[in-house]
Amino acid sequence: MSSGLASALAPHIESLVAAKRALGHPYESDGAALRRLDRLVTEEFPGATTLTREIFDRWAYPEGGSPAYSYRRATTFRQLARHMVASGAEAYVPPDGAVPKPGRHEPHIFTAEELRALFAAADSVRHDKRFPTRPYVIPAFFRLLYCCGLRSSEARLLPAGAVSLADGRVEVPASKGWTGRVVYLGDDLLGVMRAYDGIVGRIAP
Repeated sequence: MSSGLASALAPHIESLVAAKRALGHPYESDGAALRRLDRLVTEEFPGATTLTREIFDRWAYPEGGSPAYSYRRATTFRQLARHMVASGAEAYVPPDGAVPKPGRHEPHIFTAEELRALFAAADSVRHDKRFPTRPYVIPAFFRLLYCCGLRSSEARLLPAGAVSLADGRVEVPASKGWTGRVVYLGDDLLGVMRAYDGIVGRIAP
């Protein structure tokens, strides 16, 4: 975790991540966010030795960020600040509600026509010599999401070794809730994935 950390916050970040992981939390996405916070402090607040209100305002409201993104950033900042205070250091702890919690997201239920359009678009991705696997990745990716109910991050980060092309077993690593799970590919999707593996395996062994 220490690799790449350059600000005065580094020891506190390392301590927080170690504590969370000791409790059994992967803390991967939050750990990555803390590395970005360390980089922001290093680049924009090089003399800072602790977390301040000014750093919070800059961190929590990035240009172009959505309310949900600001809320997640504020939560990460607050966790680190509280950890620092608990260890005897000074830090600005933003109060609960400093960044309003975004409203509940209403899921969109695709119609049959929308699904046909989605997969037609995925299947029409053009070849580009800079990204030779893209025309094969995109169709497989969206079918995996649709047929198995995976989150986009789960599909994007799915290790090749987690998928058995023999019986269609997919071991999804821990993500939300820190609990992994197993799903199975239907016969039609299994055929798609076998074809995908053969083609992409030749392009990028």
